[in-house]
Amino acid sequence: MGEKIHLSFLWVPSGLGGHGAEPYAGMRVNVRWQKHLQECLLSVRDAECTSLEYDAATMTGTAELQLKSHVDASWLESGALLELVNGYRVLAIGKIS
Repeated sequence: MGEKIHLSFLWVPSGLGGHGAEPYAGMRVNVRWQKHLQECLLSVRDAECTSLEYDAATMTGTAELQLKSHVDASWLESGALLELVNGYRVLAIGKIS
């Protein structure tokens, strides 16, 4: 099993291409690191949201994701920028805290 990631995120509204539903604990997403885009396009990083706090009014929140595979420890540094995706659809953008 992979590492856990704690992040702050902004949920993308469905009108801008995001998902129509709000995020929830237990959801499965693919994680894409903005700094390591080429590597992420070659191999999907699957994760499960194990805990979540979300404010629907601001569409922001914090979450803990459990990666389902290993990534290099340097990718997990605080401040690393991420995208939570489902196929081509960007669900959220975030930063490791």
